[in-house]
Amino acid sequence: MGMDRFRKLMLCVLAIFSVTALGFGLAMASELEIFVKEEAIVKSAEIRLADIARFTPANDIRVGRLARIKIAPSPPPGSGFILDHSFLISKLSPILSKEKNIRVKIPNALHVRRATQVVKKKRLEEIFHAYLKKHAPWPLQNILIEKFSSPKLVCLPSGKLRWTARHQGRTRWVGPLSLVVTFWVNERPVRKIPISATLLVKQRFVRAGRKIVRGAIIGSGDIVVTEKVVDSFNDTIITDPKEVIGKQLLRTVRKGQILTRAMIKEVPWVRRGQQIRILAENEHIKVIATGKALEEGGAGDQVKVINIGSGKEIYATVKSPGLVKVEF
Repeated sequence: MGMDRFRKLMLCVLAIFSVTALGFGLAMASELEIFVKEEAIVKSAEIRLADIARFTPANDIRVGRLARIKIAPSPPPGSGFILDHSFLISKLSPILSKEKNIRVKIPNALHVRRATQVVKKKRLEEIFHAYLKKHAPWPLQNILIEKFSSPKLVCLPSGKLRWTARHQGRTRWVGPLSLVVTFWVNERPVRKIPISATLLVKQRFVRAGRKIVRGAIIGSGDIVVTEKVVDSFNDTIITDPKEVIGKQLLRTVRKGQILTRAMIKEVPWVRRGQQIRILAENEHIKVIATGKALEEGGAGDQVKVINIGSGKEIYATVKSPGLVKVEF
């Protein structure tokens, strides 16, 4: 009984194998039909047969190989062209003539269009703003952007998009600024786009709040701070009131005049002929003597002084108003 069941099982297996083999043989021997479309949208840089044709039956083992046949380069993203009947015949005939049981249907013309993604001018402006926010040395709210220039739109191949940007040449982040934006699709650089604008920056200015005469020591009540939008910088202009308060004016300025670094100097801590204290010290001893300044000097300056007690002239460092120090 067991042997009969085994024989029946083997017969069933052989029958199934025979039917499968027969079907496979029929599939190999069946006709493959290739229908070239009248319209096609392609995504890659090359047009292949799979992009423009439909295969019947789709499971024919020849489909994978034939689908990879190169037809022509693709048009630029967002544009298209027409492949006529004779061109398609010239591309397919040499290849398909070597195949058996293949029937091809080709239209009078094939309209091919390249798939695209569009970057509009608004997005390019956003890229410019983001670059300024990341790299400019002052807050974005202090920057005014004028005369922005870019293409109205940029057509790129379809795919995963990202971009990088860099500025051209050296920049002071005021006045003209040009960037080059590189667009990447599927991690491949595909296009570089120049964009530019003029940057205006809000800058603070320290001005004379009234007429101040030469030699005056500037106080907080002598100045006012104003803001102005500029398209260039002057490094000599004072923008922080702390830079001028307590300094001496080198020339008379009128009310409202912008103060520059060339107009002021440090107030001397030691004046010529002034009685001073001379500090002499080392790690073991500290002595303070009375002296007289023979030169004028500010903080850290080396000036000649005379020790009144000894009559000796020496050089000392100005440490504070009326105090100089010597090492011994």
